[in-house]
Amino acid sequence: MENKKIIGRTEKVDLPEWKLFKVPAKVDTGAYSCAIHCEDIYVQNEAGGKQVLYFTLLDRGQPLYHGQRFQTSDFRKKKVTSSTGDTQERYLVRARVRLFGVEYEADFTLTDRKTMRFPILLGRKLLKGKFLVDVDQKNMSKKFLLQNKS
Repeated sequence: MENKKIIGRTEKVDLPEWKLFKVPAKVDTGAYSCAIHCEDIYVQNEAGGKQVLYFTLLDRGQPLYHGQRFQTSDFRKKKVTSSTGDTQERYLVRARVRLFGVEYEADFTLTDRKTMRFPILLGRKLLKGKFLVDVDQKNMSKKFLLQNKS
């Protein structure tokens, strides 16, 4: 239990390499990997047969949406089963997520979360060994940073 931070049922997270800050996220211990709302997802074959994944993060109606198109050749496909038992094949990418002022590497599946309240889901692969979830709390990372400002 030592060195684990208490995380709330919802958090505001930073994704610095994607230029997204204070994005609302739901903590979900039932999900294995993290997920992020994404649109305009496609793969294109580049010179030399290299495949490149293109995507735009968040929804146009989301206040943090900036419309930047991202690309990566470091991706894979993953089968994901929802809580309702539906299986989808999604693209998975790695990104740094900042919580409590610390950056962690995390796997994010790219999916349509437009109808969901939170554009990001934080799964247990990220949480394991680093955080304890207190469902009575919210935004513990933000509160921690405000208390520890020098």
